[in-house]
Amino acid sequence: MTSAEIAPADSAIQRSMDNVQGLQVQLTLQVIKLSSALEKIDAINATQSANIFQREFVNIWVPTAYNRSFREIREFSNKKNLIALNYYTENNINKIVFSLLLIIALSILLFILKRKLSNENELRKDFAGQLVFKYPVFSATFIGLNLLQFVFKDPPFIFGMLFWIASALCLTIIFWGYIKKFWMGFWITMNLLFLVACLNNFILQPSRQERWWLLILALAGVLVGMYFLLRGKRSQLKERGIIYLISFVVLLESFAILFNVFGRYNLSKTLLTSGYIGVITGIEFLWAARLLQGMFLVTSRFYGQSEKKISYADFEKVGYKVPVILYFLFLVGWFILFARNFYAFRLITDPLERMLVEEHTVGSYTFTVNNMLLFIVIIAISTFLSVIVSFFASHKPGTIPDKTSAKSKMGSWILLIRIAIISIGLFLAAAAAGIPMDRITLVLGALGVGIGFGLQELTSSLVSGIIIAFERPVNVGDVVEVDEQSGAMKSIGFRSSVITTWDGADVIIPNSTLLSSNLINWTMSDEKRRVDIQLQVMFGTDLNKVKSILQELLDSDERILKYPPATVEIMELKNSTVELRIYFWVVQVQYDWIYTRSDLMLEIDRVFKENDITMPAPES
Repeated sequence: MTSAEIAPADSAIQRSMDNVQGLQVQLTLQVIKLSSALEKIDAINATQSANIFQREFVNIWVPTAYNRSFREIREFSNKKNLIALNYYTENNINKIVFSLLLIIALSILLFILKRKLSNENELRKDFAGQLVFKYPVFSATFIGLNLLQFVFKDPPFIFGMLFWIASALCLTIIFWGYIKKFWMGFWITMNLLFLVACLNNFILQPSRQERWWLLILALAGVLVGMYFLLRGKRSQLKERGIIYLISFVVLLESFAILFNVFGRYNLSKTLLTSGYIGVITGIEFLWAARLLQGMFLVTSRFYGQSEKKISYADFEKVGYKVPVILYFLFLVGWFILFARNFYAFRLITDPLERMLVEEHTVGSYTFTVNNMLLFIVIIAISTFLSVIVSFFASHKPGTIPDKTSAKSKMGSWILLIRIAIISIGLFLAAAAAGIPMDRITLVLGALGVGIGFGLQELTSSLVSGIIIAFERPVNVGDVVEVDEQSGAMKSIGFRSSVITTWDGADVIIPNSTLLSSNLINWTMSDEKRRVDIQLQVMFGTDLNKVKSILQELLDSDERILKYPPATVEIMELKNSTVELRIYFWVVQVQYDWIYTRSDLMLEIDRVFKENDITMPAPES
């Protein structure tokens, strides 16, 4: 009976296993077919690269017959390009969303910086040195597109073209009304030629009609480039490096004409397209460096250590002086965009890519260079984000933090946010690098022993920082006293905190000191502070009259709180004087209590003189 009942289940399981094996076989066959197709494509590309200078067609003036019409070739090419675009977009949707979020974040940053410049009356009407703030959304999109295009690996041409066209459109809007008409004309003309060259590059099969279009397009590039080179007006250029890019496009288009005329179709088309892409992306990268420099300059102005205002002349001078390292990085990026149009570039990059992804073994641990670089990049990004978060919550140098301000309220949580960012960054970096969690635990245990013996003070401060973040005995903006240092809490960091004294100095205090010392927090529970004034009057003075006068002064001052009520008390009777003490409460706002105390003492002196009440001279 048992065998009869189990037999159907066994048969079903067997059939399922046979089906799975059949699917595995089919999958293996598909993988083999794809691998074979990729090898064929590589072989064709290698052959074309080796024979790049070989003639493929007759000279352009020799008549030839083609089996397919140009219209049919164009329709076929458009369908192939759209399929490639849809496939690549679907497989990189996460990167696209990530790029959009970064552009939005950069737009918000530029809006904040522009508003700060406007509030400080440092925003120039002509935007000299501040062009990045002319249209924050377009500037953020332009910078983001130029940087983020390198996130996408081996994109189809149509995908990269959309990046370049969108970037060029943003830069055109930014340029409008800023650069001279002569060079604006060059930019628009070169963009039109670039757009036609990109559309022509969609054509996947050669034809005689296309060869004539290539000839006209290359000739137009030579004539336009020579016109703007020979016409002059170089003094109007904002970026002198554009002259080299114009010379570059003239040279490549001249060779494109030569090779096209004598039947080297593939080489001619590659040079033509690369020339226009090179000049447009080169100009975009030059201005991306310029706009980034302007953004960094203003960011350091408001969130750096310098308190010095930047004059119009300073913006004009410093805003145009782009660091060499920034130019170098964009030059490397431009070269990569230009060189990847040639198959020979893959002969260099493929071995490097294999070196990055191949596994290496050290002892029992296996790793790849790619994973290690990814680990470093994620840690660097998390650290950078942590610093950016603290920047937005920091107060301007030389100012006393106000607890009621939005920055101070937000700053109370900054340490927790920074700890979360660093912790998440470490976890993601370890996961991306493929580091096993048990290895991490072992390393942390070993580090813990070393830290316990050698870095006790540092460890104590770090742990104290975490305790302060959770218990919150002190917040940013609180008025505190620590080790005879009084002031407002400016920031709370991982290891140390900063107190801005009433003299304007920033005192750095380890977090362990904050917890171990007698910390006085005047504004922890409320904003009220009791102030006292001691004074003396001569023996024999009408004390009831004195108390009445003082009480009237206290009640008439609007800065003094009505609850708890202000009081006047007689403290001590001496030989010739009577000592009194006044107690009143005020709201603790930076120096206000000191001003209130000072004003009240002046009023007491005035009223006492009017009522002939004598105060004794202070004892020497």
